Formats: sequence, C-alpha cells, structure tokens
Amino acid sequence: MRAFVVGNGPSLKAEQLNKLIPEVSFGVNRIHLIYNQTRWRPTHWVMMDFSNSLFYKEDIHLHSRQGYPCHIRSDIMAKFLEWCVRDKNWPTLENMNIVERCSHIDIERHTADAWHEPVCQMGGSVPTAIQLAVQMGYSPIYTIGMDGNKKGNAENNFIAGYIDRDAVDVHKAMVANESTKLALSIAKRECNGRGVQLIDATIGGSSYKSLPEVDFYDLFD
Repeated sequence: MRAFVVGNGPSLKAEQLNKLIPEVSFGVNRIHLIYNQTRWRPTHWVMMDFSNSLFYKEDIHLHSRQGYPCHIRSDIMAKFLEWCVRDKNWPTLENMNIVERCSHIDIERHTADAWHEPVCQMGGSVPTAIQLAVQMGYSPIYTIGMDGNKKGNAENNFIAGYIDRDAVDVHKAMVANESTKLALSIAKRECNGRGVQLIDATIGGSSYKSLPEVDFYDLFD
C-alpha cells in the first residue's frame, strides 16, 4: 500500500492535498497552517525539528487534539510536557508517540551512515516520516513539497510567516539543505535495501535530486 510524505516547501498547494484525502499520508511540523484551505488531514503527524529559539508548543497542543497519531522527538515532548504542567494546559496524550532521540548528530551535523532503530533523526521530520512509513510497511512512498534550495532570511515554505525569516540565516539554510540531501540519499539506499520504492513527486521537481522523480498528477486517475 502506498503512502505520501508531505514536505512544507513553497510548491505545496491545497489542491494537491485534496487529492490525498483517501490516501495514507504523513504531515510534518507546521502543516496545520494550510488546514483552513483543505479538508485533508494527515494520517500521521511528525515533529522532529526543534531548537531552543523555535519551540512551537501551541502547534504540538493543536495536533495532539486532532485524533491522528503524533510522533514527537523525545526531548521536544519533554519540553512540551513541562510547559503543559506549568501552564495547566493539558493535551490529549493517547495519540502522542515518543520518538527516542538518537545521539549520533553533533553541532556540525555529522551523521551515521545508515538508519538505526527505532528511527534516525538525521534531516529532521520528513526523513523521519519516511522511516516510520517504511516501518509501517508502506511501499511505494512518495514525497511532495520537497523543493529544497532553502535560502537564508527568506520565505521557504508554502505560506508566508511559516517561520520567522530571521530565524534561519544563510549558514543555517545551507546546513539544512546539505543535511536533508544527505538524509534523503541515506533513505533511498535504505529503502532500496528493503525493497521499498521511494520516489519524489514534488511539483516542479526537487533541488535535492536524491530520489527518482515522477509527475504528481500521473499518480491519480
């Protein structure tokens, strides 16, 4: 059974998501900012991207109440629960799954050469969602909204204001591009070794060029 992993790049539009309504899909990070434009909701939500300056506690709380499974990095979950206790703002915990944080990535983004269990956080939420989809037995897996070529101090997502433009400078954007490209290359190799098809269907193509490509609209009758 196939699944779609939805990145949050500028090519992502609500009409693409509407086509995914009957499909298995994985949304990530601030995907809810497009909810007011579409009836689509992801089958799973994944949150692996985090820094002390960017902690979207209200976003996590929103997703915790949507009913679909939420997969959240362990240190993010710990920080979130601390906030809940302090502010007495209780989430729905039944559908929240902790993803143990792996420790192989240092500040320079050095990484392991392969996936490892339970999941590898290399590259952030999208590569983690891919690995979760593989663990759940899906194939083929298609990625969309993975435009790449992020720029510093710029809008790099499907909606203006997705993130503070000044939160990602030129160096951080470069590191994000490099680590995501590497993570997708690792994902492709790991999927091939497991007999899983991993294909990019980003509208307009992806600058990462790590995966084979297909036209998104050719996937639907």
